[in-house]
Amino acid sequence: MLYYYKATGKLNILLFIMLFFAMVAEVLFQYNYYKFIEIVSISALILFICMIYLLKPIIHFNSRSFAKHNLTELTIGFLIVAGLLMYCLYVIIPSIPNLFLFLPAVIGFVTVLVILYGVPQFNNNPSNLLLTGVASALLVEMLVAFAYEFILDLDFFLVVAILFGAAAKIFFTMFLIRMKDVGYQDHFYF
Repeated sequence: MLYYYKATGKLNILLFIMLFFAMVAEVLFQYNYYKFIEIVSISALILFICMIYLLKPIIHFNSRSFAKHNLTELTIGFLIVAGLLMYCLYVIIPSIPNLFLFLPAVIGFVTVLVILYGVPQFNNNPSNLLLTGVASALLVEMLVAFAYEFILDLDFFLVVAILFGAAAKIFFTMFLIRMKDVGYQDHFYF
């Protein structure tokens, strides 16, 4: 948050709320997920809603700007990411004590991933590479954190989840700063 304030000279309340709820979700997830599942799920849902709202100015999917030469790579990437998510859900769903709150958080997570991976495919702004970094870091953070919690209790997984979570927040903040600095004139990049 201070990085954003120093770079732009303005306070972004929505970014602050997003980072606060990300911190709450991550700390309580690592502390005791079973005890705090409601707070973690609600915090994650608020985090994803804030991310979507912060990305709202750039969410434009225009079919004429889609590069069809990437279709094979995109299909393979989509199948790999979808397969990883489905397998992770298949393994951990029986262990989740409250599916009523968990599933909306999963839907929010998948929506954010689709937006973060999708925007660079339809918009050629060079800063959009950061969105791919955010999506990849979020994906690794979530998969490794759930693997740590439900499958294999290795401290290495916890360290990896924390590092990738920090990278996702840094990349997202850097993207917001670049979006603010440039004014994100997307009509030049579509």
